Amino acid sequence: MCAGIFLVQRAGGCVLGTDGQPLRLERSLHRGAVSFVAAGTEDLARTLAGPGLFPTGKVGGHG
Repeated sequence: MCAGIFLVQRAGGCVLGTDGQPLRLERSLHRGAVSFVAAGTEDLARTLAGPGLFPTGKVGGHG
């Protein structure tokens, strides 16, 4: 999974975690399941995620 995140980010895309923040590559990602959405831009990632992935209300906004 980390390789996929790396490739998306290196290609200029955006990978968001369930907290609505850009997902950072970390060793802890190997410990279990990780939910995320990946897209070509941050705006598109937030649109694709919809309100279900970001329950804190960060969808459609940047903070």
